[in-house]
Amino acid sequence: MRYCLGFILFFTTQILFGQITYSPIVKPTKKSKNTNARTENTTINLPFWDDFSFAIDNVPSDSLWFESDGVYVGNGLGANPPSIGVASLDGVNASGQGYTGSTTGPTDALTSCFIDLSSLTVADEVFLSFYYQFGGNGENPEDSDSIRVEMLNSNEEWITVWPRGSILDRSGEFVQQLIRLDSDNFFHEAFQFKIQSFGRPVGFFDVWNIDYVYMNSDRSLNDDNYPDRTIGKPLTSILNGFTSVPAKHYRTNQNQIPEYEVTSVDNPNDERQPYDNFYSAQLITWLNNVGDTSEIAPVFRDTESVQAPNRNTESIDDFFTNINIPEDQDSIFLNVKTFINPTDNVLPPTGDYDLIFDPIDFRINDTVRNHYVLKDYYAYDDGSAELTAGLNFSGNRLAIQFPVPPTVEDTLIAIDMYFPLSITEPAGRSVDVIVWDKVDTIPGDIIYRETFTILRDAKPNKFIRYEFSNPVAVADTFFIGYRQNNEGVLGVGYDIDNNSNDKVFFNIGTLWQQKPAEDLKGSFMIRPVFGKFVPDDVTGIDDQLFKNTLIYPNPTTGVIHIEGEIDRASLYDLYGRAIETSKPSGDKITFDLSQQPAGIYLVNVIKSNQTKTFKIIKK
Repeated sequence: MRYCLGFILFFTTQILFGQITYSPIVKPTKKSKNTNARTENTTINLPFWDDFSFAIDNVPSDSLWFESDGVYVGNGLGANPPSIGVASLDGVNASGQGYTGSTTGPTDALTSCFIDLSSLTVADEVFLSFYYQFGGNGENPEDSDSIRVEMLNSNEEWITVWPRGSILDRSGEFVQQLIRLDSDNFFHEAFQFKIQSFGRPVGFFDVWNIDYVYMNSDRSLNDDNYPDRTIGKPLTSILNGFTSVPAKHYRTNQNQIPEYEVTSVDNPNDERQPYDNFYSAQLITWLNNVGDTSEIAPVFRDTESVQAPNRNTESIDDFFTNINIPEDQDSIFLNVKTFINPTDNVLPPTGDYDLIFDPIDFRINDTVRNHYVLKDYYAYDDGSAELTAGLNFSGNRLAIQFPVPPTVEDTLIAIDMYFPLSITEPAGRSVDVIVWDKVDTIPGDIIYRETFTILRDAKPNKFIRYEFSNPVAVADTFFIGYRQNNEGVLGVGYDIDNNSNDKVFFNIGTLWQQKPAEDLKGSFMIRPVFGKFVPDDVTGIDDQLFKNTLIYPNPTTGVIHIEGEIDRASLYDLYGRAIETSKPSGDKITFDLSQQPAGIYLVNVIKSNQTKTFKIIKK
């Protein structure tokens, strides 16, 4: 699989908020569709509708969008969106590169599939509408930046139809725009429209957010509402801002009543439709290697209504009454489903659905799911990085604040960190992992420090665990992070869907600074790990466990064989990048290095949760 590294754009694919630099994650290069290859599978009919609630892997649905490379669908960049999931356009393409070296130009675009309008005319009053937002939670576009809509006519020419002299809204609110198809040249069997942003085509700049894209006939300029009640903001954390807490640290008095928001884009007149609030859950517990699963059936809370454009905040006050999270388990996994049951798809007089919308399903955006873990680590992030974030120079320090309950005695044994491939290769670089105590409200004295070489798994969102040589006792409040030992940008995975700005501190000289609240909201993918410390020199455990393990030939010109009673083995290059992982077939594992360059490789052999590393030479 090929990767585009974009080293030419080293200084231009970054964005700086304060002293923290944000960079795109380099992703596998995708093949673009052949724009001349129109088929029945890429031609659709009206109505066209996308509220971006059914995107997969943060990518717009290819059943609606012919081209959308670079467009990100998620919850983090939209500020108070009409519904969960918005499409965000910026200056980075799908591979994590900027588009060109120009100071301004076309950037991300949403291009629809071919739409057959051949049976319609101007008299059928076809309108395209959508909500757009300037900046949102991302970087605001400059005054010279813009967004426009183009439509493909019967001569295969792209015609700009908006804004055509009108002034773009730069308030930072979501604003709806309606555009009438006013030319006969647009009514043909291969019509397309394109929402195109223009800005600095060299990085994570100039964000425009898009939601509720709708195109249909028999509309007017006043046709700006839809029979849709929806969840506009996901469930807040039940763990006081965390997505994961060590099971040993969990206390029921730390529980936080979760909340979510319900919005409406229905008629702003007080003609409200009701919706029912529900939640359900699955609770999986483990104690002494014995698991148990409990299903919490849907719980009806109440019936409410919301008048557009207002937003209702729904608090699940009885959440911990119906979901009992025990304090005495080794690990707990909680999957929560929150949903509303409105009359979105119901015809009058019970509901307000109109057959003009058929077959649009307004119920898809009525459900959100959350996953919580109580195991052996703290996490503010959700395990998925949208960007990288970090500091730039040797000696710079980054620290994340974490608590320890007053009645808990525990030790740090490791740190989990995710360093994605960005504008620089993180693997092979050196950091000092540091644990600080607290003085006043900032990091104080160093209580532990150890140097590690950064490793990187080739798969996205894969944490690497860096195990300490000695246990670290911590109490009350501590900080954990790293000191950068090399010049240049070093970015940790950054989750923009969960905000912990107030827990982040950095030091680029002699003074600690707290990350500003107005900085790009999100969480660093850095997780402290607690547990029982097992020293490396326990009675020759490696020799005993792996005494019958054979790896041959070494050196090798290609294939190596691993024999012995082992659980699995992983192959890495010298930079720590994972190449392959395999389990035994019979009593043997085989790795093929024939396509790898000559050099030194590492094989991690694992048995009974113990690991031994072997060095392999490829000729």
